Amino acid sequence: MPAGEFLQLLLYILRRAVLPAAAAAAAGLAVCLVLRRVRGKETFPIRRIVLMLLFLGYLGGMIAVTVTVRTTGSGVIQWQLLRGFREAWNTFNLQNWLNLLLNIAMFLPLGILLPLLADVFRRWYVTVPVGFGISLAIEIVQYCFGRGTADVDDLLCNTLGAAVGYCLCVAGLSLVERRPRRAAGSLVLPVLFAAGLAAVFAAYQMKPYGNLPDAPVFAADTSGVEWVLECELSGEREAVGIYYAQPFEREDALAFAREFTRRQGKNIADIYDYDDNILFRDPTGGKGFSLMVCLADRACTYEDYAVTEETYGELGETALRQALAEFGIELPEKASFTYEGEGWHTVQADRLTDGETMTDGLVRCRVTADGRIRTLENSLAVCTRQGEEPILSEREAYERLCRGAFSQAETFEYYAPDRVRVLSCTLEYRTDTKGFRQPVYVFELDGFGNVFVPALR
Repeated sequence: MPAGEFLQLLLYILRRAVLPAAAAAAAGLAVCLVLRRVRGKETFPIRRIVLMLLFLGYLGGMIAVTVTVRTTGSGVIQWQLLRGFREAWNTFNLQNWLNLLLNIAMFLPLGILLPLLADVFRRWYVTVPVGFGISLAIEIVQYCFGRGTADVDDLLCNTLGAAVGYCLCVAGLSLVERRPRRAAGSLVLPVLFAAGLAAVFAAYQMKPYGNLPDAPVFAADTSGVEWVLECELSGEREAVGIYYAQPFEREDALAFAREFTRRQGKNIADIYDYDDNILFRDPTGGKGFSLMVCLADRACTYEDYAVTEETYGELGETALRQALAEFGIELPEKASFTYEGEGWHTVQADRLTDGETMTDGLVRCRVTADGRIRTLENSLAVCTRQGEEPILSEREAYERLCRGAFSQAETFEYYAPDRVRVLSCTLEYRTDTKGFRQPVYVFELDGFGNVFVPALR
């Protein structure tokens, strides 16, 4: 989701929460005023009424955000504990981290307001289970009525948020009551949480390489799978080069898009800024197009809506080189050319090295009968060697495959095959979140497709 759209979604959700929050507060106010009149001012002082209104307004808004605003659900329960954290670590983008932090922040007010409302909630073993119970009730409602997705990580984050909010509230009350030692003890959890979060981001910055976004986040259950190996695997360990291609900064991506579209006689009308990608497009007829640029590896996908030819054809190598050169794409001499049919051409550069430089990746395009390119997918990367790292042997990677430590583990578990034929194992490179090209072993599984196992030791 684009960062701008994410903020718009947050504003939309908050707007939808205002009316239920106000309605809950208004109903609570009416009840409190009646009780104040019946039982007297001392039983329901203004302070207590204000706190009750804040709590009811918060509760009404939270229910609206978590249940009534959402209209669709997945119909399944996500049981993998900490999966969301592992996915956020692998991709290391703003949106995934915000999703987790917002789930924590959403229950902070609950942990703060409950101890202020009644003394019984000044005990952690009362407030934290209440936070857990409310979160569990929300997840159950979401699952039963198809509102959102029931996720065990949401339960964890919500409970953590209630616990942190409780600690902050108790710390504040202890300071007011001049009990500094209790205040300091209450701040242990919030400080540990903040320190742990900071440590995660610091650890990422200190890593020599980035993370593989599609790396496995959990091991698939392969206990009942019969693995049939139909290719030769080496048991020798080796070291391979690690390469780097400078990722696009947003300003660089904009400059690239302007030059790319200028070559095609196009003008950019709309820009959608994603965490990891930027979409440039002009939806109007005549010269309409879309261009998606990936910041991490400079890959791009281009669609020319002005090319309306419905018949497709084949270009020879020389003509295809010339056509791609008009897009600013220079192909290495040793690249391999394949015609797939229906106008689709693939140009493959498989780890072509020239001194300290490696060209790796492919260009795939669809050509019309009159020789124009309608669709272009370019993941060709020109990288410089940064060093050498030891990697797993093919045999070690296969053992990890058999244990379920490979990409697309969730899909594999869904289909639950009893017997899997492993057709091939090849060493390839994937771009990580810092722009490095890391080695991975790609296994071709009959009837399932390709999966990979990270190769770095």
